[in-house]
Amino acid sequence: MLYQENRLYTNFRERNTLTGKTLWPGHPDCALSALRGVPLDLWSDGDVLMVVCLTILMRSAGYARIEEANSTQLTLDHVAELLERTRQRYQSVPGGTPVAPAASTGVTDLLALADALKQRRAEVGASAQLYREIHGPLMHKIEQVAVGWPAAADTPERELCAWLRERLPVTGDSLAALGRSVTEDPAWLAAPHGDFATGLESLVYESVRAAVHTFDVDFAMSRGLRSLPDLVTAMRSADWDRITEWELPEFFCCVVPAPEARRHFGGSVSRLADAAWAMSARMQYNSWHFIAGNLPRVPAVLDRDHFVPPAIPDIAHFSDQHHHGHVAARIRFSIRSPQGVTVLDRRFNGFVDVRLLRCDGRPFTELDLQVTHRLSGFVATATGAAAQLVAGGADVTVTAFDTPWHAQTITAAVTQ
Repeated sequence: MLYQENRLYTNFRERNTLTGKTLWPGHPDCALSALRGVPLDLWSDGDVLMVVCLTILMRSAGYARIEEANSTQLTLDHVAELLERTRQRYQSVPGGTPVAPAASTGVTDLLALADALKQRRAEVGASAQLYREIHGPLMHKIEQVAVGWPAAADTPERELCAWLRERLPVTGDSLAALGRSVTEDPAWLAAPHGDFATGLESLVYESVRAAVHTFDVDFAMSRGLRSLPDLVTAMRSADWDRITEWELPEFFCCVVPAPEARRHFGGSVSRLADAAWAMSARMQYNSWHFIAGNLPRVPAVLDRDHFVPPAIPDIAHFSDQHHHGHVAARIRFSIRSPQGVTVLDRRFNGFVDVRLLRCDGRPFTELDLQVTHRLSGFVATATGAAAQLVAGGADVTVTAFDTPWHAQTITAAVTQ
C-alpha cells in the first residue's frame, strides 16, 4: 500500500490500482498498465514519481524492497532515507566493498546507490544472515542483518539436536552436523520409520515437534511437495506445464500444536485440530504459489498465478492485526524460515520451510530466528538428499499430514 500525495497504489484489499490477486496483468484499472502507450509528457507528476521510486527500490534488492516502503509516501527523499538506512546496516558487516552514501537525492545518484547496494547485498548475504522484520499493522517488511551467531543460541540448538538424535538415526552436535549425517547415509529416508511410510516424513514431523518443545510455541509447521518422483519425472522431460497443473493436494504441510494451545480455542481439541488443518491447507497453497516461480518462463508458467519464491527468513509482529489467516487463527507473532532445495540441476527457492507461531506472550527474537533457520536448513538438507535418492530410482512420497492425520494426531497428543 503506497501513496503519492492523496493517491493510493495497492493490490491489497482496497480498490486495487496495481496488478495482483484481483487485477490481471494488463488490466485497464492497473496504474502501471494504464501508462503504457501514453506519452511521457501526459503522465501526472505522481505517476512519474511512483514509477521512478519503484524502479530505484527494485534495483537495490528486487521486488521485496518495495514492501519496505509500505504505507509511506513515495518521494525521492523517502526512498533516499530508506536506502541510506540499508547502506548503514550493510556497513555493519565486516569485509567486502564499502558503499558510499548517495551524493544527493537526485535520481541518478539514487540509482547508483541502488546498484551498489545490490552488489553489497550479495556480499553481506554470504557472511551474515539477512532477514525481514514485519510489522503487521503497517505491513512494513524491513530488511535486517544478523551479524554473528550469539552464544546464547547454542542452548536451543543443543535441545533440538538432542530431541532429533533420540528419535532419528542421525548423529552430531549441531544441526549442520545432523544434516551431514543424513547426506552420508540417506537410504532410511525412503524406508518406513516409526509410524510413517518414509523416513523423510518422520524427519519432518520430529523436526516440527522439536521446535514446539524447544521454542515454547503454540504451533510449528513445515511444508513441502508430496511426490518427489513426480517432480523428477516432469523435470527430466522438461514438462513444465505439468508442474503448473498440480493442485493443492500435491503439496503437504505438517502442523503440530502444543497441547496447551487449545486454550486459545475455548479448550476445544476439535477446534484446535481444525485450526491446525486450516493452517496446513493454507501452507499447501503457499507451496503451490511458489513452485512455479522457480520454473523457466514458458507460457504455462507466465499464465499461472504465482509469487516470487521467498529466499530469506522473517519475523512478524502483531500479524493478527491485518493478516486474514492469522486473525482467524489468532496468530500474533511468527517466524518463517524458507529454504531452497536442489532437485536434479535446478534450485527451487522456498521449496520447504519451518514456521513458528505464538498467539500471545513474548515476540520472537533474532536469536530465535537464527536457530529456526538452522532447523529449516536441516529439513532442506534431508529433502535434497531424498531428491537425490529419487533421482537414483527410489520412491519418496509423502502420504501423511492430511486432514485425518492432523485430527487423529492432535487429538491423541492432547488427550494422552
